[in-house]
Amino acid sequence: MALPAPAVFPMGADAARVRFLPVISDNMQPTFRRGDFVAVAPINDYRGEGIYVFELLGRPNIYRAATDPMRPGFIVWSDNPAYARHHFTVEQFADAVIGQAFAICKVIDPTLIPTTANH
Repeated sequence: MALPAPAVFPMGADAARVRFLPVISDNMQPTFRRGDFVAVAPINDYRGEGIYVFELLGRPNIYRAATDPMRPGFIVWSDNPAYARHHFTVEQFADAVIGQAFAICKVIDPTLIPTTANH
């Protein structure tokens, strides 16, 4: 049985504001791979350990985030071990976060996706 798209959105997510963000980097491999899309619910604060989208250097970036047990703020990291971990203060997190990922869309036939969606 197929479900309408809003039925799989996180509680409280406004279906009209959910976006699908193309994965264009290898920083979250193996969880996400280039060519995947990440379903993102717009938020502006920390909602617990998870995968977040941050606006950094003028473009969206996908990272995991969790509270830092050593000092106030958050640890932000990529799943790919080739990338370093970062510390965000509460203010840095609030200024940069634009959404929280809640689903992965694996593209089966990339020829059906407009090329502008992949950039």
